[in-house]
Amino acid sequence: MTRVKLADTWKLVDAASTKDLGKVLALFADVYDPRDRGLPLVGAIAWSLRQLLKLDSALRDGASIDDAARRAGIYPTFRARDHAKKLKAFRPRELERWLVVVQETDVALKSSRRSADYDPRRNVHAPLSPRRLIAPDVGPDERGLRALR
Repeated sequence: MTRVKLADTWKLVDAASTKDLGKVLALFADVYDPRDRGLPLVGAIAWSLRQLLKLDSALRDGASIDDAARRAGIYPTFRARDHAKKLKAFRPRELERWLVVVQETDVALKSSRRSADYDPRRNVHAPLSPRRLIAPDVGPDERGLRALR
């Protein structure tokens, strides 16, 4: 199984937050490995998003940046300042939508109903299609989002 570099995952999340589809597609092509069907990448993206969501929640609750970093599991805590800057690039509820996309992707990749030649790089409606992170109108229904609201 291919190891996904955490730095590559953050580059992908950063590029998607700026809505730069060309950059996202280029990074996705570099980090996606069809041999592992993207499972390590999905896990790394989910972990990154959960860190950002936890940091955002702690900051909204009035925690200091260092305390918010500890609550979010961001070590060393000075990295929280970088992550807090990343948060500013997202519209309200956007991280939650991304987490739903990642969850749907995880289920789809592990599902026996997925075809053996499934490749999200070729299908804009595929669960992990970079276009789904950038364009909210691409992809399946919004049931998961309604559950988060």
